[in-house]
Amino acid sequence: MLSEVQKSSFVDKGYCTVQIDLDAKWTNWAIDLTWSQIDSHFDRDDPKTWVGEIEDDCRSATLAKRRGRLKFKDNVFRHPELIRMMYGNGPVMSAVRSVIGERCVGRHATRGLYPIFPTPQSSDTIKGGMDAHPFQVNAVLYLDDVAEDGGAFSVWEGSHYIMAKAFAGRASYKLLDNVEALRLEAEARCRHVMLPGPRGTLVLWHHRLLHTPTTNRTDKIRYALLADYYRDDWLDQVDEPHTDNFWEGWPLSATPSSGHAYEPEAPGLTASPAKRTRRNKELEQASVSI
Repeated sequence: MLSEVQKSSFVDKGYCTVQIDLDAKWTNWAIDLTWSQIDSHFDRDDPKTWVGEIEDDCRSATLAKRRGRLKFKDNVFRHPELIRMMYGNGPVMSAVRSVIGERCVGRHATRGLYPIFPTPQSSDTIKGGMDAHPFQVNAVLYLDDVAEDGGAFSVWEGSHYIMAKAFAGRASYKLLDNVEALRLEAEARCRHVMLPGPRGTLVLWHHRLLHTPTTNRTDKIRYALLADYYRDDWLDQVDEPHTDNFWEGWPLSATPSSGHAYEPEAPGLTASPAKRTRRNKELEQASVSI
C-alpha cells in the first residue's frame, strides 16, 4: 500500500518509488537467471571480457553500440518465479493496486530481465522514449544496488501530461506523428531526474511518462526486472478518446501541484545535474532546433 505522499508523487510527477524487502537469495537467483541468457564469451567474473558483439532478444550488436543495454524476454518472461514476484499477492502488487485499483489483475508474463553493462565511454546525450504497447503502469525492480551513475532508470517529471497528446486516447498505444515535437517540449519544460536506489527499489511510472535508462559508468552491472500492469477492462478502452479528467478510471483524484524544477538549456540534450560539466561541453558542439 502506498502512502499519500507516494500517490501524490505519481499524480504530479508521473512516478513514485517504493522499497520492497527482497530476500538476497531470491535476487541472487534472478541475477543468475540473467547470466544464463548472456553470451558465453562474456565471463561473469572478468569485466575485461565484457566487450564486443552480444545478442539479446532484440538484436545482435556491440555492447558499445547498444550503450550496455540488454533485454532478455523470450526465455524468462514467463518464468513462474518472476511472475510470482511481480504479480503474486505480495508488496509489489499491493503498491501497484494503490494507483490502478483493485481491478488490476495479475498477468501471465513479465517484460523480462534488463541488465545494463558498464559503458563509461558512451555519450552523455540522453533522449527520452515512449512505449507503444498497452499498459497503464510499469514497474522497474532493482535486483541489486543501483548508483545514480550506474544505469539508473530516469524520467522527465510531469511529462505524462504532455506526452498523453502523442496518443489518440487514454488507452491508445499507437504513437501519433506529433510524438517528436512533444518529446522536445517535454524535455524542455520538465525536470529530468535519475532514480538510483538500493536492492529492492521499485519504480512505478505512468504509461505516458517520458523515460529512459541511463548510461552505466560504474564497474558494476545494473540488474532489473520489469513488468507491466493494467486494470481488467483497460484493453476495452483502446478506442476511447481523451476526456477532461486525466485520471478518469484511476483511484487517484489529486491535481498537479508542483511546478517544473528547471528549464534545460537545450531540449533533447538533458542529463543528470551531476553531469552538467560533461553536458555543457557537449552542448557547445551541439545544434538543436525545435
